[in-house]
Amino acid sequence: MWGTGTDDTNTIPSVFAQSTGLRSVNFGEAAYISRQSLAMLTNAYIQRPDTGSQRLVAFYDGVNNIAYWCRHDSDLISTQRQSQIRAALVQMRAQAEAKWTFSRTFSQLSDLLTKLMTRSPQPTSADLRDIY
Repeated sequence: MWGTGTDDTNTIPSVFAQSTGLRSVNFGEAAYISRQSLAMLTNAYIQRPDTGSQRLVAFYDGVNNIAYWCRHDSDLISTQRQSQIRAALVQMRAQAEAKWTFSRTFSQLSDLLTKLMTRSPQPTSADLRDIY
């Protein structure tokens, strides 16, 4: 449990440890939903060496599920941050594609040639005969 708005000594895991005398580890992360928290817990449990002693696990979660899954722009699979990143990438790609179109890439050259042609005297048929 992240404990937004409070210091470490006043988070629920810390108060639990103070009240029971048991060791408490806070695996809370900001904006994690229960699926992410559960993955973090299982990875920590798997990677921790087996000491043979029993462990007590208190799993308090769900608040962020309401905050992030009940949004109008949620697809119920990804997190809000994933949706924000996906939207930013789509926007960046659209901007890049608009920036590097064929006409935009060669517009400066086209403008230069147009300007040169309007400023230069137009060749006459006599001028063209002199060239050949």
